[in-house]
Amino acid sequence: MTSSSDNEFQRRRLFVHGIPPKSSNAQIAAFFAPFGHVSAVHNSKHGYAFVTFEEEEAADKALGANGDLFQGKVLSVRRLPELYFTLKARPDDLKGPPGQKGGY
Repeated sequence: MTSSSDNEFQRRRLFVHGIPPKSSNAQIAAFFAPFGHVSAVHNSKHGYAFVTFEEEEAADKALGANGDLFQGKVLSVRRLPELYFTLKARPDDLKGPPGQKGGY
C-alpha cells in the first residue's frame, strides 16, 4: 500500500522516453524548466529518463511535451503510475510473440 506522500511524489515524477544517450541531466532539466522547477533528473543513458518536478502542476504541464523534439529525438512523456500499472497489469504483453523472447 502506498502512502499519500508516495502518491504525491509519483504525480510529480515523469517517465520520458526518447532521450539521446549522450544527453546530460542539465540539458534534460533545461528542456523541462519552462514547465516548472525540476527537482531531479535521472538519465538512464539507455534512451529514457525520469524527471521530477517540485510541483504537481509543473508535471501536468510537462505532459504537453509529449511528441516534442529534444536533440533531434521525439519524446514520449508519461506519468509513472500509468507505466507501473501497465507493467504490473499486463506483463505477458511485454514478452513478444509466442516463441520469441521480449526485452532488449
